[in-house]
Amino acid sequence: MEVIRHRLIEGGTMGLEYDASWDALECIIMLSGRLRVEYSVGEYVLQPGDTLSVQPVMQDVLVTALDDADFLYVCSTNVFDQYSDGTRELQRLVEEIEKKDGYTASHCERIRRNSLLIGHKMGLSSSDLIALSCGALFHDIGKINIPDEILLKKGRLTEEEFNITYISSLLS
Repeated sequence: MEVIRHRLIEGGTMGLEYDASWDALECIIMLSGRLRVEYSVGEYVLQPGDTLSVQPVMQDVLVTALDDADFLYVCSTNVFDQYSDGTRELQRLVEEIEKKDGYTASHCERIRRNSLLIGHKMGLSSSDLIALSCGALFHDIGKINIPDEILLKKGRLTEEEFNITYISSLLS
């Protein structure tokens, strides 16, 4: 069994994704703040002292921090290394995008938050909201392979520069 203390800043999200081979017990124990938990059978708001447990997760679940929130994530099997590896890889990509274009970092987070607000109002499923969150956050990932002199150029691109950006985006 593992217990992980987790913090989400207001507007931050995390997903519990369905996996047919997964049968572990997963539990969230609220310490502070509020979390909105969405899946196909409904939407719940967790507050300090509340718990939510499932065994196994039978559908994708989206968790969104309504305030800065601290909680314990308890799992009956070891997930920390897998979770950490995935989080580290996503963070590496975010940092790479930020290095390439500093403006993009806050822009991508704003796009992600606004996309989730719109998706929520549209009634998208938790699975679709998880995909939307990732897609919105990384929508500028194609910038990574574009040379700085083209990415930061003022004015129109030449046909050759446009072809370079097109090919670079396909390689991302």
